Amino acid sequence: MSVSISEIGNLQASEPVDLDIYKTINRARPTGLPPRGEYEVRVPDSFSKENFGATQAGLLKVTFNVAIAAGDRTGFPIRVRNMSAKVWTDKQGHQQSGIGEYLASMGYQGTLPTDPQRLVDLICATAGRTVTAYCDWVAEHYASQYKVTGMRNFPTGADGQPQSFVPHPTEKDAEGNALRLRANLEIRKWLVPSDSIN
Repeated sequence: MSVSISEIGNLQASEPVDLDIYKTINRARPTGLPPRGEYEVRVPDSFSKENFGATQAGLLKVTFNVAIAAGDRTGFPIRVRNMSAKVWTDKQGHQQSGIGEYLASMGYQGTLPTDPQRLVDLICATAGRTVTAYCDWVAEHYASQYKVTGMRNFPTGADGQPQSFVPHPTEKDAEGNALRLRANLEIRKWLVPSDSIN
């Protein structure tokens, strides 16, 4: 339904405006997936028992998400893969764990406790804090175990920028097209203050 404006009087015609320009200007915040890189992130304000569980090997694991804490992407959610107390040896021969890397990034020093409850207590004490993490894109199709990791490995669009999805090489959608797997921004490494990844 329209409204008659004849009672206003003799209005002048306005100059033409190209509406397509609004796709690229006047954006208060960037949209789309942030690029890979280092971000200041905020840990949830609290943890609950639902954040904790056990790996298949019976070791403590923790699952939670964070959000970008500074800049024009403040509040953007970032996935955190399951972190666990499982220990591995790095290329320099140091023993590490996901939980250890996280707690070290929060400033903890010394030897990581082995008692699961003590680890939970330390993790809970980080609630609401901010920390720096290196983040990158990950797209995954769990059923076929197809996975693409790293923004550099995603196809580029006509603008030369990486697209935030990747076509599945074999799976199809309802229309018979390659299934598009959407990328998520994910923590790849918790950074101890002296760390920096280019």
